[in-house]
Amino acid sequence: MTPAWVAALAAVACGPAQSGEGEYLLAPLTVQTVEPLEWLLGTRVTLTGTGFVGGAVGTMTATIQGRSGGRDVAVRVDVGADAPDRAGFLITEALLKHLMDSTATSSDLPEDGNPLVGTLVVERAGPRGVSGTASIPITVRIVSRLKPAIQALTPVQVYPGEEVTVAGSGFLLPGEGNLGDNGAVRYGTTWLRLSGHVSGDEPRDVRDLAVPLTATDRHHATFRLTPDLMGLGPFEYEGSAEARNVFAGPTDTLEVVGNRLDGVVFRMGRTRLTGLSPAVVRRGQDLVFRGNGFLPADGAMGTITFVAFTGTLTGPDGAVTGHGQADPLVFVPDAVEGNTLAHLVVRTLVGPDHRPAGFGSRRATLTGLFTPHVVFRDRVTAGDGLQATLEVGRQVQVVWVRFLPTFEDGLDAFGLRAVAEAVKERAVAVCTGDYQGVSVEFRTAPPDDFVEYLTVEVMGSDPNDAGLLGLDNSFGKDVGNLVLDERIGGYNARSDAAGFYPYGGVFVESFQFFSPHLAQGVATEYASETFDAVFAPVMPALGGDPARADEVGAGGARGAAVAEAIRVLGNLLGDTISHEVGHALGLAAVEGDFHDPGDNPGYIMDAGVFRPFEERAQMPGAPPRVFAPYDRAYLEEILPLD
Repeated sequence: MTPAWVAALAAVACGPAQSGEGEYLLAPLTVQTVEPLEWLLGTRVTLTGTGFVGGAVGTMTATIQGRSGGRDVAVRVDVGADAPDRAGFLITEALLKHLMDSTATSSDLPEDGNPLVGTLVVERAGPRGVSGTASIPITVRIVSRLKPAIQALTPVQVYPGEEVTVAGSGFLLPGEGNLGDNGAVRYGTTWLRLSGHVSGDEPRDVRDLAVPLTATDRHHATFRLTPDLMGLGPFEYEGSAEARNVFAGPTDTLEVVGNRLDGVVFRMGRTRLTGLSPAVVRRGQDLVFRGNGFLPADGAMGTITFVAFTGTLTGPDGAVTGHGQADPLVFVPDAVEGNTLAHLVVRTLVGPDHRPAGFGSRRATLTGLFTPHVVFRDRVTAGDGLQATLEVGRQVQVVWVRFLPTFEDGLDAFGLRAVAEAVKERAVAVCTGDYQGVSVEFRTAPPDDFVEYLTVEVMGSDPNDAGLLGLDNSFGKDVGNLVLDERIGGYNARSDAAGFYPYGGVFVESFQFFSPHLAQGVATEYASETFDAVFAPVMPALGGDPARADEVGAGGARGAAVAEAIRVLGNLLGDTISHEVGHALGLAAVEGDFHDPGDNPGYIMDAGVFRPFEERAQMPGAPPRVFAPYDRAYLEEILPLD
């Protein structure tokens, strides 16, 4: 993956330099902040600013120069860029020796060291205009120990799993807290110790309850109020909190005790549900529960969240089913985000007729009470519910037609790269027309409103090296469309192991083999002179001149020739995409077979040998392309519009 800072750079030619190279267009190099200002073994020093670069563009170093304890300090360290505005370096044992003196080790440093007052100078080096320098004054302490201090814990009103923020100073950051003995790699932690009283249904005293903190910076740290600490609530805790930094060595630890903060209060409320979205949810979409106090499914902790619905469910035929306390409709989220969002992807069951069944399989209206429940070990606690109406919409099979970068490379063979968008539009229009009347949507961008959908990858050449036009490489036949989330593309190991071609997709370059002059692979015996007549004006291999973007919609013979080439190639692609999507949906609707039996003029799900060029391309005089009556009936059954 390309680093973020590389993606943000624009390499442009700024006029020919003597070397013949253009220059990088970079932001000016600046250093705006240096954090933290207490350095110890393992500290990751973070710089913010502008114009930072990484190894693909240039290199950066930082020179730390100044005075500390009456001696001059000057040391250079490599700097790594995380982004154009963020970089950093690590305080190592070797760097500490240079910052203090040549014989010092991290354990020799004072707990509260003399300040190093000076300047941090960042240098950017590299070719093509990369070089630059920026500086910032610094005053830092280089120490072996940090004493933590806490000032506040927030919020006071909390719910199960709440993230509590601890404000203060001296918190150990990730990677710090190694005593440095014998090169052992053990890290320290800032701990919070709580002592006080819990009042509520189960009152009790709390003594030295130890909670590890995760520091986000030197002055802020967090922890979650998981139920193993004080329970699920509701309750109120009142007491004190004390911070301790625990440094780790190979065989022992060192505790640095900080202050104690009195008057700490947590009011633990019941888990509550405050909202549902979307208002109309469909199979394959994310049903989101909003509220407070949701707990993730955690086997080690013994927690999980579920939502119980009690009320009425009205089906598409008007029939009403009641769900009471004895038989609620139960939703178990797939994931919990923080403790405020619970996500459930709507998936159906498999009915006795081998069709989708249960919630999400048909339209419905749920009206009633949605009550969240949290489980901790052997305890189940009901929270505060929400009266709401939730609509379940009809099933929709969303198809993302994913045109890979190699697709446009493949269009070079047809002389149509410059009009790629017009070819794509035509192909998708063909697919949409084929599936008109059933609940299938074709899109050219990844869906953001569905989690589960079918992806069809359209690319240049056939990776199977078999001259295939297209291939659904999924394994088996999905009768009933039980699986929404499929991919026609990439590599399928299961198909490979079974002896089938493993790479799926639609392969545009293979369509050129319908030309009698270029025929190869599976299309050889189906070559058509009509193909050459259509593509000769634009296809280089047939002596044509590639189409230009400004020729789309142009008049005259040339404009008509370009338009016909776009139409025909779009039809070929759309026909193949529709055919492969049909396989993914469980077609042909013939038991034990993937294609319609025999040669049926115009049938989309006929085997490839029975679908000649003229039919696929919808040339004049060819039979109209349709689904067989039994295929159409099957599609209308599994994906009806109403």
